[in-house]
Amino acid sequence: MRMRPFIAAAALLIAAPSLPTTPVAPPPPACTTPTTPCERWVMYGNGPARSMVYGSYALDAANPAITRALIMVHGAGRNPDHYFETAMAAAFIAGAVENTIVIAPAFIAGRDTPHPNEVVWGEGANNWRSGGAAQSNPELTSFDFLDGIVRA
Repeated sequence: MRMRPFIAAAALLIAAPSLPTTPVAPPPPACTTPTTPCERWVMYGNGPARSMVYGSYALDAANPAITRALIMVHGAGRNPDHYFETAMAAAFIAGAVENTIVIAPAFIAGRDTPHPNEVVWGEGANNWRSGGAAQSNPELTSFDFLDGIVRA
């Protein structure tokens, strides 16, 4: 007699119709090299001014797997490619590539060749390293660039 309720419950579980499920596409693999496919653009306001970053994932697409960010800002040598490689190596070592977006901003200045509408930063006093205004867009500061990265 005690077995009947258990058998009835098991029969209900077996007979219950399965709910339709929507397949969830896996997130794209991380972009891990400082090459053109890893270039991302941060727009200022409605544009056209913009600045480039290397990023392991897109900045303009939701990725629920991402739970943290590592933003690695280059030094005076303005070599974001090397800093991106270094930050990606740290993510690999930490086993965090799948849940961390790695970003290395490019503050171009001096003899660097800008892309169309790319913001150029000064190299003298009050430059991008101190939060200074952009040479090509004086209304923008390097803090605006970092704020744009965080917003994206």
